[in-house]
Amino acid sequence: PFMGDGELSPLGVFVRDTAGSLQGFCKLLKVPSITMTRYMRGETVSFPDALREALWDVRYPHIDELEAAQNGWLS
Repeated sequence: PFMGDGELSPLGVFVRDTAGSLQGFCKLLKVPSITMTRYMRGETVSFPDALREALWDVRYPHIDELEAAQNGWLS
């Protein structure tokens, strides 16, 4: 399950746990950091296409679950 906390959204926790930092995650998956930052903070509510495509390219199987957890955190 994807869990957020008081400081980090579920996506923020995912980024931290998989790459250690936002910069490392964005560099690894070639996703714009500003896009990720806005979505992680809840400033953007729709799942970024660049992130979806990057996760799809690496065959990450839980994209929909990650999106649902982030949407739940935003509500």
